[in-house]
Amino acid sequence: MTLTSDETTGLLIAAQGEPMMPIGRWRAPAEELVRKKYLKPTPHAGDPEGFFNLRITPAGRKAVEEV
Repeated sequence: MTLTSDETTGLLIAAQGEPMMPIGRWRAPAEELVRKKYLKPTPHAGDPEGFFNLRITPAGRKAVEEV
């Protein structure tokens, strides 16, 4: 699956263990990575939907290896 440069950047950041927050210019790429199942919401007390705590999935890790 082809990734945009912003999606690739977000995925590389997530692969380092950092959560992604879909705000500003990162909203569209982060939401697309969720749609592609490369990131997933991780709910917690302050963010019950997990919207601001997107974490990489195993499929996302595989996609990083192909970058």
